[in-house]
Amino acid sequence: MEGPAGIGKSRLLGEFARREQDRGATTGLRVVSVPATEFEHSTPLQLVHDILDRISELPDPASTRDDCSDPRELARLLRRRLGTEPTLLVIDDAHWADTASLHVLALLIRHRPDGTRLALAYRERQFPAALGHALRTLGTATFHLPVPPLSIADAAALLPELPSSRRERLLSAAHGNPLYLLLLAELTPAEFDTAVRSGDPASTDCSHLDRTIRAELAQLPDRELLAAAAAAVCGPTADADLLCATAELPLEELSAALDELARRGWLTITGGTVTFRHPLIRTAAYRLGGPGWRAGAHARAARTLRAADAPLLTRARHLEHALRGRDDLAATELIHAAELALPTDPATSARWITAALAAGSGHRTADLGTFDTNGSGDTGSGPHSPGPDRPTDASHNRPDRNRLAANDFDSPNSGAHRRVRDDSGPDNSIPASTDSPAATASRSHENWPSPGDSGPSGFGSADCGPGGVARVRIQHLLGRALLLSGAVEQAREVLEPLAARAGSQQQDSLLLYARCERILGNVDTARSRLATVADRPDLAGNGPVQLELAILELQDNRDVAGAARVRALFGSEAIREPAILAAALTLWSMGQLTELDMAGARANYQAGEREYTRLTDTQLLDSAHAVSALGWMAYFLDDQRTGLAHIERAVRVTRRFGRSFILPELYTVQAYSLAKLGRNEEALTAAEDAAECAELYGYPGILPLAGAIKLRVLHTTSPRAQVLEWWRTVDAMPRPVMRWWRAVVESALNEIAARLGIAAAKPAAAQPDRAHPMQPTEVGAFAQVLLGKGDIETAGRLVTQAEKAAQGLGLSGQLAAAAHARAEYACARADLDRAETAAQAAIEGYAVAEMPIQRAQAQLIAARVAGQRGDFGRATALIATARTEFTRAGTHELLIEATAAQRQLAGRQSVTGALALTEREREVAGLVARGCTNKEIAAQLFLSPRTVEDHLSRILRKLGLSSRAGIAQRLSEVDAKTL
Repeated sequence: MEGPAGIGKSRLLGEFARREQDRGATTGLRVVSVPATEFEHSTPLQLVHDILDRISELPDPASTRDDCSDPRELARLLRRRLGTEPTLLVIDDAHWADTASLHVLALLIRHRPDGTRLALAYRERQFPAALGHALRTLGTATFHLPVPPLSIADAAALLPELPSSRRERLLSAAHGNPLYLLLLAELTPAEFDTAVRSGDPASTDCSHLDRTIRAELAQLPDRELLAAAAAAVCGPTADADLLCATAELPLEELSAALDELARRGWLTITGGTVTFRHPLIRTAAYRLGGPGWRAGAHARAARTLRAADAPLLTRARHLEHALRGRDDLAATELIHAAELALPTDPATSARWITAALAAGSGHRTADLGTFDTNGSGDTGSGPHSPGPDRPTDASHNRPDRNRLAANDFDSPNSGAHRRVRDDSGPDNSIPASTDSPAATASRSHENWPSPGDSGPSGFGSADCGPGGVARVRIQHLLGRALLLSGAVEQAREVLEPLAARAGSQQQDSLLLYARCERILGNVDTARSRLATVADRPDLAGNGPVQLELAILELQDNRDVAGAARVRALFGSEAIREPAILAAALTLWSMGQLTELDMAGARANYQAGEREYTRLTDTQLLDSAHAVSALGWMAYFLDDQRTGLAHIERAVRVTRRFGRSFILPELYTVQAYSLAKLGRNEEALTAAEDAAECAELYGYPGILPLAGAIKLRVLHTTSPRAQVLEWWRTVDAMPRPVMRWWRAVVESALNEIAARLGIAAAKPAAAQPDRAHPMQPTEVGAFAQVLLGKGDIETAGRLVTQAEKAAQGLGLSGQLAAAAHARAEYACARADLDRAETAAQAAIEGYAVAEMPIQRAQAQLIAARVAGQRGDFGRATALIATARTEFTRAGTHELLIEATAAQRQLAGRQSVTGALALTEREREVAGLVARGCTNKEIAAQLFLSPRTVEDHLSRILRKLGLSSRAGIAQRLSEVDAKTL
């Protein structure tokens, strides 16, 4: 049995041994299981002696453990003891077996006792060569089982509680390895991104994540231990000089160590590039050294890369972790690198700027609280590690095994758990394409002074930063980086003084500051500060400012003000930019939708959608914060599948380029779109991602908005107690400041409260009587609640109101919702003709709008009408179709309703079917009920046996039975009904 570390070889081999042992109780098979361990690898014959100890026999007088070391004698002893009864010898981790034991096992294989079988598990590509020769020589029957990676079905069985979409992401990141899968499953989405996608092991602050792997790596020989830690510091590289300098090993020793690490399956060497087999292995190897060693290793790497004139971004990764004390040259390089990294990796850019300011100002890195965009509370790695240009004692630079055991494994608060800095790792180089975000950065670094121009006086001035660069400019760069990476509150603190300070950076700083305030829920502050710029005659038509104001006003249901901002946007020069045009068209359509100008809204939405489709990924970044508006428009206009494609693209792009602050809104509209499409499990995942990102990045208004869609999904998928618990959770949340979002949240709370039969947080009458695209759905839902309470008259008025609103909108989904309510109302009034027509209209409308769950609910109404009319075939088919959809969508509560409808139909079909029997069929049924055979019935009624069979077939079909055994019971039900 062969496979990489963590794939489950030991678990599989152990299960095999257990089952064979159970069978052995009846077959007489003895199972002897022995693991080889790395600790005993250097102890000759340790494995053989362990096997002998496990065999339940008295010591052989011809040879004992103490005085026998001859392989042949030990092999003969093993054969005698194994030959006493049928035996399965199970050896786990055979790649750790000592050489002498392997020699004995090879002899045993050549002269294997009858009835003895051998099962081995070993790490990938590490089969013991000594055993292979014995097997090939004798042609012994063997079976080779490579343990495969987990499949999607395997992952579902291992982690059934996780949504399928998240399971699949975890499985892909784990490479199908169950150990890695379980470790990654413990992480939040943000921690997962950092651990797997950041490219920097220092960015992962979850010490438990790699504890298991680290414990095994720690058993490596010293040379391999050092090479693994150095390779983890350097990352994927083909630079042998870099690895040698980092590890402080000569090339010959380093090469031998890397070969051994590759043989053991920890890393691969392909095309000369050294790469760890999985990011978790690299993270574990990185933690093998203490923080002081890591800082020194990064310093050595930085010096080597600087001497080789390596790309600035590559050097900056190491400078960030190596900085100690004042280092003007490194600080200036970090500032340059931060500007280059900003378009693609703002979180890293923010950390590099913070590190540069600390180094340039003369403060120790450990003394400066860093901006932590991952919420990990990074505080640096301590003041005693060597800096990048200080000579170090080699004894302090190598990973110390004793310190490793004390710091990295025992205490979660030890120094080994502190990071020098967090880093999400930008690309190694700037892409040459003109479409590169770095190539299109808003400010070129060409005007920055060269690193060699920086001097001691560069940091002494209050207005001067590293390399003589204006500190205001650096702070502005920092504020932008913090906002884009999702550190909104920290960005606000940096940007607020800049927004009030006159200068070339003021307008852009003010725009970023206002965006922070909007995200944090301070809408009035954001509006007033932006208006001071937008309304200045000399700055009128400022595109980005007008765009931000338009988004703010429309989200706050200030339609007139929002329309004015959109018009100003179209009158600005910025409208020439493709990204601004796409956003402006989308916002224009949203304003028209709120005014119920459906033709204009649809036309401009489609135009905006086309413009967004044409944008490159780089262009999309310029208006990615407006993509959520496009998603909402698609949702309202029943084009949610198209909108979802744009949202998913925006999520991919923003995640790739580190624009984290946009993610909460994107995930939220993604959740609503998925729920409308009936993809409930994915909708719940998106809602949870939205809430988690909102908490992480400080976006309070998103929490109840995402909670509202989760509440709606839970209402159809979960038991009442769980729904009620979540309702109370959402109701306890502060309402969003944005009026539109607040109305969405309150609508969900009120509707679900009415369906649960509890007092709403705010009565339905308190909702503003304002026409909006979802009004027919909301009004129709409350009409159905009132019908359930028996208030038919009020429900009728609401149904009429819903129909009127739906006609004005002309949207398939809203027309279907009104028809749905009309069908329920007509059923309550026993108006079967009207109910059938309305139910069919709802079914067709929901199909056009791609709302499968609602369509299935309308089918249940149509089935009820068909059943009341005696069309049981159609009713049964409709219920079966609805049940299939409810099962697919996981709407268990609706499935219960469908099952109840099916049973009710069966009971009705039984009685009414019996009443529909013809006189002759009733005679035949009566004789069958008395126990007569077909032949006896034929003689008594003067019919042929074939005619009796035909009558009986029709009787069974009408009664809904499969055999004649139930006919008597059905007829008794008819008699009881008649009486």
